[in-house]
Amino acid sequence: MAAQSKVIDAAGIRERAARAHAFLVVAEDAEGAPTSAVRAVGLSNAVEAGIAASDAICGHRLGEHSHGDDHRAAVALLKRALPDDSNAAAALGRLLDVKNRAQYGAGEISKPLWAQNLARARRLVSTMDEVLERSPGAETNRSTAR
Repeated sequence: MAAQSKVIDAAGIRERAARAHAFLVVAEDAEGAPTSAVRAVGLSNAVEAGIAASDAICGHRLGEHSHGDDHRAAVALLKRALPDDSNAAAALGRLLDVKNRAQYGAGEISKPLWAQNLARARRLVSTMDEVLERSPGAETNRSTAR
């Protein structure tokens, strides 16, 4: 499948950032969850928080975000947006690795799996906040390099 990206404006970036925070709040609510099903919902929301944070970062830095089923393209786009931070792209890649398991799988979601991925989502949301705070207004700058 071909990599796809979509142009995103300042309002879209703000919305993706707000959703990243909202997904993270729901993911954190699964702390201490007594069942795998509740942890799966928490994990699913951690994944969505990471995706939304990545979209906001890429939109802010590049004027576009990943849009499509090719998750490797989303990771590559985040690497372009944050060339000096390979940890962010790695965190997104690991979150995307568990996306199907969290959202469609029937297997056990362990507390350690949930906690590891919650930490990844928190890192991406924190990175997003730093990027958006460091250069307000940069969301109108677009990279022409593809």
